[in-house]
Amino acid sequence: MLKKVDIFEQPYNSFYHPIDSDECTTLLIVEDNNDVKKYLNVGLENKYHIIFAENGKQGLQYTVKYLPDLILTKMTMLEMNGLEFIKRVKTGSLTCHIPIIILAENGDIKYRIECYKIGADGYISKPLNLSLLKVRIHNLLESRRILREKFSHESEIESKIIFSNSKDIQLLDRAKKIVEEHLHDFNFSVDLFSKELGLSRSQLFRKLKSKLSETPNKFIQKIRLKHAAQLLKNTDFSITEICYETGFNYPSHFTQLFKERFGITPKKYRKNYLKK
Repeated sequence: MLKKVDIFEQPYNSFYHPIDSDECTTLLIVEDNNDVKKYLNVGLENKYHIIFAENGKQGLQYTVKYLPDLILTKMTMLEMNGLEFIKRVKTGSLTCHIPIIILAENGDIKYRIECYKIGADGYISKPLNLSLLKVRIHNLLESRRILREKFSHESEIESKIIFSNSKDIQLLDRAKKIVEEHLHDFNFSVDLFSKELGLSRSQLFRKLKSKLSETPNKFIQKIRLKHAAQLLKNTDFSITEICYETGFNYPSHFTQLFKERFGITPKKYRKNYLKK
């Protein structure tokens, strides 16, 4: 259950629903108008965790810190305007995947085209229609959920197939390379993984979860199992040797995880491949 906060007593520039679960869906709303904030808070708070930022500068800080699932932003603000804010979010390797909906004062088609050119994913003119906004938020989040599902069922991790955003491709490829460089390391942890990738542990978790529906541990495990399958097909190593070669401590646990991933045991996997 979301923690309730009296929005009429607490200033909006510090108000947010605390993010107490990695599984929650979080919206960042970059807006400096209190009436609009109250309207959005009442309309959206029962379904999402909500963070409010007063301007683009604060919004960018919160985006990096919390990695929200979706951002709503106005365009005309002090400190950093909406155009600059969107550009910074969409060009950051950590934040480029986050969908952004513009809450626009201007409904002119040329202005709308310019917003889409800089990376906006949606554009809704004020006065806001809450029903329309809810549907747009749902559709953007659902499209990303379907993409994550596609990834989770891929037997190979092919970043260029799954993603079109070059920043995401670069980050995912770098993450894969780091794991591959530590294949033999039984002690390779999520903390070491996040440190080498240049992210905090929570940033790594939310980035992988939002893009791939994978925890860091599952991501590491998936790459290890992929390499184990290649070794089963291309070498004469024993299953125990392959287990240790790919960073698993115990052959029985390796066999269990391999079966969960590929549907058959390592022994049967090798046998089926040799029959071909």
